[in-house]
Amino acid sequence: MQESAVDLVRAKIDIVELVQEYTELKKAGRNWKGLCPFHKERSPSFMVSPDKQIAYCFGCHKGGDIFAFIMEVERTDFPGALRALAEKAGVDLPEKHTHGPSKTEREVLVQILAESTHFYQEALTQDTAASEYFASRGLTSETISTFALGYAPDSYDDLWKYLREKQCLTEDIMKSGMLSSSGNKYFNRFRGRVMFPIENSVGQTIAFAGRILKEGEPKYLNSPESPIYSKSHTLYNLHRAKQAMREEKSAIVVEGYMDVISSWQVGIRHMVAPCGTALTKEQITVLARKVETLYLLYDADTAGQEAIVRNSLVCLEDDVHPRIITLGDDSCKDVDDYWKTHSLEEFRERLALAKPFIEHYMDMLKETYNFEQVQLKRKAVDLFLEALLKVQNQVEVQEYLRMASHAFAVDGSVLLSEFHKKKQPGKVIKKVTKEDSSHPFSSPSHVLMAALLAFPTLLAEFPVLQHFETLPEEFPTVLLQFVRKEADFDEGIDLVTLLPESIRDKGHMLLLYAQEHGVLDSAEQAKQVMTEKLRTLVEAKKKELLSQMQTAQTSKDAKGWFTAYTLLAELQKTA
Repeated sequence: MQESAVDLVRAKIDIVELVQEYTELKKAGRNWKGLCPFHKERSPSFMVSPDKQIAYCFGCHKGGDIFAFIMEVERTDFPGALRALAEKAGVDLPEKHTHGPSKTEREVLVQILAESTHFYQEALTQDTAASEYFASRGLTSETISTFALGYAPDSYDDLWKYLREKQCLTEDIMKSGMLSSSGNKYFNRFRGRVMFPIENSVGQTIAFAGRILKEGEPKYLNSPESPIYSKSHTLYNLHRAKQAMREEKSAIVVEGYMDVISSWQVGIRHMVAPCGTALTKEQITVLARKVETLYLLYDADTAGQEAIVRNSLVCLEDDVHPRIITLGDDSCKDVDDYWKTHSLEEFRERLALAKPFIEHYMDMLKETYNFEQVQLKRKAVDLFLEALLKVQNQVEVQEYLRMASHAFAVDGSVLLSEFHKKKQPGKVIKKVTKEDSSHPFSSPSHVLMAALLAFPTLLAEFPVLQHFETLPEEFPTVLLQFVRKEADFDEGIDLVTLLPESIRDKGHMLLLYAQEHGVLDSAEQAKQVMTEKLRTLVEAKKKELLSQMQTAQTSKDAKGWFTAYTLLAELQKTA
């Protein structure tokens, strides 16, 4: 990608505004601070610098410029981040060939899926039965276009031929999941099916789901996993739902793609679906980073209710407490069905009535098991306590035990006793460990160089630094050598902007760390910090030289002893 396009995107997008789309930020001096969107934390450790246009987390040590941020938060590569940010900034990117030596494997496969999406969309306009299917489901042409719905003709090779005409290699088409093979024969994977493109978090098609249009098995067919598609990491409709999720501060997880699409059409935009009934830890992590409340809305049949329990327990293991939406109408098998007879206002009422999973589970067990029979009542209590073991906050555990005592008509002390019998040390209650305080930027060498980068003219006030060819860590050593090389600088110059591009972001992050810890409030304070850190480094250097002298004396290395002695004497003069 041309560098000018990258620079133009970088110039048009402010990192503070970008990050605020993912996490709430509050002003903290010259910078902004909030909870990290990369990992789960209780205390904010994520800093954003509008001056440096970088973001950095002091907890997980991840960060960088706008591109690095999107690559991490959206789990995409640089081309994907550039595409998403260019679209946001209104920057037209130069067109590239479908395939060529400059294309990465990911770019090649994404392009194949994009061409396939276009092919299926065109095929839909030419097939009456496929068009009538979507119309019978109540979808408008606008919705069909929004979700890029299409049709795979009942042909063994039309898509394959089309992609070959687009200069795509058969080997790459196979790798993308669009072809199947039998022996030496290749054929279209999807045939005679209405097609649902599955996109990644920046809107690139990475897989498909196809529903058979006529009779046949399987009813639903999905793309296999590929270098660009991981079922456990992908959520259907996430890239469209992100804006509404930020506004609503919540997400609704449903079972089916049609549930998502029909809900979008009536105005519920913060809805996603896993690519299968199982909600994975990876998907839960993605959602928990983006919203405050997670709702589950699964089908009313037995399989759907079992999925609610199974997926809620996985959520609780990650300290995410889902709320369960019930539609309140037994005639509706799913939310797609619900819209045929119910309004948006009625749905929002059901949303407001959603209960935390543990409370919902109590109700569910009471309805499922006959408490008149002791063994069935015991079974229900056992299942409830097993679920409660997943809850990590002990205040919540205590309150749920109190509620269960009333709901199940079991003495509270008995419930507590049974709960403790089930609890095994280290099995369930996950202790929250304090984040590692030994941050890589907290070493004397790093702090010293942060001060020197911020106030480079201080170099002349510390002649003792001339005795340090290297520092204990590699990055501070590189910075020290750079500052010496750039010794002829103007007052007030931003030295970090002159760093080689490969380490510039890291230099910005180092300064951000120093600012957060009050090292760079003034030149005088920076000087005091440098004095303190140099004292530590000098003492360590003296011990090193004394050790070298002792080793040289033992081995009768007179030259080595004299060299170390001379360096030690010079160090003591200037220290």
